[in-house]
Amino acid sequence: MKRRCAVLVVLGLLIALIMAECGGGDSAVNAPPATPGDDIGIEAVSVGPMVIRPADAGALQVKEIPNGGTVSVVAVYGSRMEYVAIQEMLDHIVFASDRDGGSAYDIWSCGLFGDDLTQLTDHPAEESNPEWSPDGQKIVFERDYPSEDSEIIVMNENGALAERLTDNTADDDNPSWSFDGRRIAFESYRDGNWEIYTMYANGDVETNITNNAASDTDPSWSPLGDEILFASDRDRNAEIFRMNADGSDVGHLTTTDGVLNA
Repeated sequence: MKRRCAVLVVLGLLIALIMAECGGGDSAVNAPPATPGDDIGIEAVSVGPMVIRPADAGALQVKEIPNGGTVSVVAVYGSRMEYVAIQEMLDHIVFASDRDGGSAYDIWSCGLFGDDLTQLTDHPAEESNPEWSPDGQKIVFERDYPSEDSEIIVMNENGALAERLTDNTADDDNPSWSFDGRRIAFESYRDGNWEIYTMYANGDVETNITNNAASDTDPSWSPLGDEILFASDRDRNAEIFRMNADGSDVGHLTTTDGVLNA
């Protein structure tokens, strides 16, 4: 799924993308634009497995710095980046569906135009709310076990090696990757009401970052990973709030009479 991130890059080295098996060179070059009409955008460029759309393609500079091994450091600089993503994320959508005729929803993927339809899971539990990892290699989702609770699951992008990240007697739902891929935010009912938690991408160090009598749900990371948006009815109706990634400095983003989701 396409992710947009507003990353300001000045003339100098501010972003280093570590990429395995990229090869190398030692000269800076202007990155060429993609062919007009590409789904990823006319001015998107490819750098190894990464797809980058700069605000000004003419100013974008790419330099591979060889280090004598199998990993190259690639410096991208000179232009504001509209998004940096993995090709797989731009080409495919991941979603939940019961189209196989079973009694429960499973996780599926398809191309942007409905092509390459693939069933990734086949499980008796309800599975929903899938999300790509930032590197396009993993998918996190929630699995609602029959007559039990829901837990957070992660698997490879092809559906293999599904692993349970949470193991709690209460519901854990709505996982959201941080943009560096290191952490996952989710909502949990383990305290008797919905609160926001974070954990590392392997399930370690589950941390409660909200503590309010209201329901705090639907977390979503900011592009820089320093803030989390969430929905809460702590003002007696659902509003969108923001907070630091550690749960501090909570503030309103909306004040309405309606019902909103982050």
